Amino acid sequence: MTRTTKRTQIHTALINDPAESDAAIADRLDVSRCYVTQVRTKERIPRFRDAGLTLENRQFVEAEAKASNVTAAEIMNAIITDARLGL
Repeated sequence: MTRTTKRTQIHTALINDPAESDAAIADRLDVSRCYVTQVRTKERIPRFRDAGLTLENRQFVEAEAKASNVTAAEIMNAIITDARLGL
């Protein structure tokens, strides 16, 4: 498999399950953990678990993202924007 294909698979994994660890993605895709972290950093994909959310809130955001066909980050940004604007 080409490096571009691996990078695409890593990017997809990071977006589709933001709660999955870099180590788990690396093991599943047979790449180094460092490479997964490099892709995450370069693509500016945050570690969802680092957001400090409770499990229930994280699951809610993930479910809303999946139902809306958007990323968890997009859901979080929408929630925060609505709160800032008083909507």
